[in-house]
Amino acid sequence: MKRLFAVACVVVFALAMAMPVGAAYTENPYTAAGESAGVWVNSNRGHTIRILESGMTHPSAADNLVNKGDPVYVGSNGIVGVALESASAATDYINVALDGIVFLNVHPITGNLSIGDEVFLDKTSALLSDDPDNGVKIGHVMTATTSGSNAVRAVMLTGANAQSMIGENSDYIHNTTDGAIEFMFDDDAVELGDIQISSTNTSTSDNDYLRLSWYVEDSSSGKTEMARLDMVATDVTTATEDADLRWSVIAAGTMAEEMRLNGAALRPTTEGGLTLGATGFGWGNTHINGNIACTGTLTVTGATALGGGDSMVAVFSGSNSIANGANPATDTVTISGLDSDDCVIVFANEDLGTGTIYAKVETGEFDVALWDVLSGVAHAGAASEQFDYSYIAILD
Repeated sequence: MKRLFAVACVVVFALAMAMPVGAAYTENPYTAAGESAGVWVNSNRGHTIRILESGMTHPSAADNLVNKGDPVYVGSNGIVGVALESASAATDYINVALDGIVFLNVHPITGNLSIGDEVFLDKTSALLSDDPDNGVKIGHVMTATTSGSNAVRAVMLTGANAQSMIGENSDYIHNTTDGAIEFMFDDDAVELGDIQISSTNTSTSDNDYLRLSWYVEDSSSGKTEMARLDMVATDVTTATEDADLRWSVIAAGTMAEEMRLNGAALRPTTEGGLTLGATGFGWGNTHINGNIACTGTLTVTGATALGGGDSMVAVFSGSNSIANGANPATDTVTISGLDSDDCVIVFANEDLGTGTIYAKVETGEFDVALWDVLSGVAHAGAASEQFDYSYIAILD
């Protein structure tokens, strides 16, 4: 027995010495060579899970049950793999391999497949092709396949089993020249898709934020941030949460926040910041259900009638106060486009005694003064007394 063992060792050693270390293959080791679908290229079938047969989508069969070697699709989250055994009943739990290299029927329909190209499992028929529509990625083909053919090909299973991509700091998704990164959804609900950016930080504080940034290379090939959108959690208290969306852009080489949106208002970041529209780029129409508060001069240009005859095209209102004896010219609201036939209504906000509010309409403006109704002159009350009034100006 010892002699036989020694002879066997010598033979194995001699064969090993005869095979050059690192010798390259002269042909594709993954060529089917008459293999049937469902046969594994190697014995390493990787991770396996056990799935109820009735919960699987698999190629059709006479008994409507999954067979050994069938590609399968499970659940709405896209678990894909290959059945390692056949089922005898829909209540059977079947072992499913999630990775490894296995021969499967591949039917490219949109173009030829090259080694390494992705193949997708149709979620309705469980057939493999190069078409991602209604499909879930199952892996990569290891042998070139001609479009329109239906051939047994070695497929390296990678699947859609990992629903999350977890990267280290500074990891990135990179696309090719003129390429596009596409997010595809196949949900048939009203909400067709949902791209979520979330934080799992359990110690979030008020004013913590999530940021979406856009970068380009400038003329010196420097990576420059051009714009950003921040979601700021201004209040993280349960049941009273509040948030802002904050827009920032770069101008003259400096990044600055320009606009905010919250549950109460869409506004510029700073008082007097941002102009709504620009010369030659005005808004078509503005619909306001509320008040217009103007802290500066309200100027209306190009006021014209709407259609024939006199048509009201604008209404302005506001309030002010007059010091007794003041020059009416100092209490003037200027509205470009006012004509002498425009209507201006001025009314007092307090008891004026013998005085009355008077408005004189002129081209381009109207003047407001307090007059004595008896003498017809500017009211001569106490020098320190002020009179409050409101006005409505109607352009026709």
